[in-house]
Amino acid sequence: MEYRVGEGPFSLERLRCLRGDHYHQGCQACHDICPTGAFSLERGKLEIDLDRCLLCSVCLGVCPTEAIELAFFDPNDYLDRVQKLPTIRLSCQGGEIGCLSAFDTPHFARALLHHERVECDLTRCGECPLNPEGRTERSIEERIGEAERFVAALGIEKRVERTSGERERRNLRHIVRALVDSTLSTHREEKRSQRVPRKIGRLRELIGEMASSLPRKEVGGEYSFLSEKRIGEECDNCRQCTLFCPTGALFEAKEGRAIWFRSGDCIACGICHQVCMPGAIRGEEEIDILHWASGGERELIEHTIITCRECRTPFPSRGDLLCSRCREFLHQFGDLMGLAADGQ
Repeated sequence: MEYRVGEGPFSLERLRCLRGDHYHQGCQACHDICPTGAFSLERGKLEIDLDRCLLCSVCLGVCPTEAIELAFFDPNDYLDRVQKLPTIRLSCQGGEIGCLSAFDTPHFARALLHHERVECDLTRCGECPLNPEGRTERSIEERIGEAERFVAALGIEKRVERTSGERERRNLRHIVRALVDSTLSTHREEKRSQRVPRKIGRLRELIGEMASSLPRKEVGGEYSFLSEKRIGEECDNCRQCTLFCPTGALFEAKEGRAIWFRSGDCIACGICHQVCMPGAIRGEEEIDILHWASGGERELIEHTIITCRECRTPFPSRGDLLCSRCREFLHQFGDLMGLAADGQ
């Protein structure tokens, strides 16, 4: 299996796709939003038919890990270029932005926090062929709405202004021509070694710069791009959460006795919850946004490791002298072992 699909304008990095991190991870956002059905799922893994791909950028913003890239447009670089402007207008009509679906919630939140005004032109979505049954426009609106809710939780009342304009029907050929023409003077950025998406990193940097002026330092509620964790006493120290965490937000410490969490690296994918068999991992309702932005770390749990009295295997003890396997064995076969002892 190729780990990277596409070397031209479009590329999919399978090693950054959540479905490559955990077989049962159910993310299929790109598959669901693609207007031409270019994505497919085969044995739980994502596949792309490059002949059906329009390079329209609709899938770009919905990928939580930025596993999908277009050589000619990066929403992070775009926001970097316009950061000195007091007002920005995001529109698919200017030739550079193929579709506003290229932007995700952290992009819209960053724009709201940084600029005095943010305008989004969605007036042509209704007749756009990239918006079958209105699902692309609904997805964009959901991301904008989540960004507005996040900014409001920080105590800043700002909203994205939806602008109106002349309606005209666009066809797919014109869209693709405008996008591909722009590749002539652009080059793909070097791959990053870290797994934390740039869109989250950029938002963290901005919030860190605004730390002293933020009205609120904690945010509540659920968001698609950040999360806070805690681990209950049910944890058996199997460390599957640290093994499967795609960004390394959960990691081992103290020679494997403890599990620590770096909230700023968490992308709220939910894999740790899926692999935790005891169900010990839970989310927190409140998030310290400055701790998140600064990349702060904290210990979630530390275990006391002892050697099992029966099998001599090290295990995390909560006062028990036997590991869970030996306790389960005694529970199932203790009576037989007692009878055998009596018979002797």
